[in-house]
Amino acid sequence: MLCIVNGHPRFTVQSVAKQVEQKVKCYDKYDKANDAEAKIFLGNSLDPELAAKLYLKVKTTDPFPIMFQKFIPMLHTTSIHYFEGLKTNIRKRKSSQYSGEDIAQMAEDVGI
Repeated sequence: MLCIVNGHPRFTVQSVAKQVEQKVKCYDKYDKANDAEAKIFLGNSLDPELAAKLYLKVKTTDPFPIMFQKFIPMLHTTSIHYFEGLKTNIRKRKSSQYSGEDIAQMAEDVGI
């Protein structure tokens, strides 16, 4: 068994949902209480603005592993698609497009 907190790069939301679906059915009252407390702890440990964004992304019925997996991309992405898109955006731009060849403005526009 892998820990979602330590092994999050290995999973997608869909793979976590598929794996957790069977496990949640076996939860006893203590597992359910621990899961609920973990979700509360995560929400309370975040900046209120970030927590509000997270709560918009998750359902109240989502167990903690799904909530956590939806939270991780809000901090940083580990997707190759994101990095490929970023490289494409960088290649489309030239520093000469910016007044005084302002690299800082270019980086801001690219989203770095």
